[in-house]
Amino acid sequence: MEPATYLLDAMARMHHAVFQIGTDRLRPWGITLSSYAALRALDRRPDLTLGQLARRCFVKPQTMTRMVS
Repeated sequence: MEPATYLLDAMARMHHAVFQIGTDRLRPWGITLSSYAALRALDRRPDLTLGQLARRCFVKPQTMTRMVS
């Protein structure tokens, strides 16, 4: 395998681990990692549009609309 392939594999495993840890820690409050990211973004910039908020949280605008509702 090429070094770049090893790096990509390691990054994918790290992403999965971070996502899992975040999900586990937020479960008691009934929110997702995406919802937490949205709350953090709105805390810093309460004037964001739904489209801007969706881009910052790496979700589609339709998903953000459902999350905010």
